[in-house]
Amino acid sequence: MKAIPLVPGVLGQGLVPAQAVTRAIESLQTAAKPGAGTSHLAEEKAAKMMGAKDVEAGMHMDELEINDYPQIARQKITHRDPLVAIEEMTGCKLQVRGQHFTSARQMPEGGKKLFVEIVGPTQVAVSKAKHEIFKMMEALAIRTLNIPGMTRAIGGAPGKLAGPAQTAS
Repeated sequence: MKAIPLVPGVLGQGLVPAQAVTRAIESLQTAAKPGAGTSHLAEEKAAKMMGAKDVEAGMHMDELEINDYPQIARQKITHRDPLVAIEEMTGCKLQVRGQHFTSARQMPEGGKKLFVEIVGPTQVAVSKAKHEIFKMMEALAIRTLNIPGMTRAIGGAPGKLAGPAQTAS
């Protein structure tokens, strides 16, 4: 049983001459040598190490810095439940990144403050997700400030340990 004549272009039989196959193999081997044609790979790796944003083609990305919000607000947004709710609402992927720094003096060179990275299919979806995170962070920050004269509409309902609302009689 002979299979070679049945496959056109294999080893000089059929449409492709043997010299063309040999040249194609040699060109592939030269391209596979270390250091040949890898400058673009080195540039991509350097960009990743420098902190460049690596976003897939067709995706949009934005960031919202949350480093300067109160501790309680930062802790609540870093839990998975609020992020999943916003992800489901907008179709974007949310990820908390960076590190919390109390002041600019303590921040090392190349360090990034705490932020939420938003990656989505459209710029509109990314903007909506950023707006929702901003609204949530602002509401949590306002609740933690305990500003006198704050209404329930702005600050929300009191917690379990807070007393009943005082009504004017």
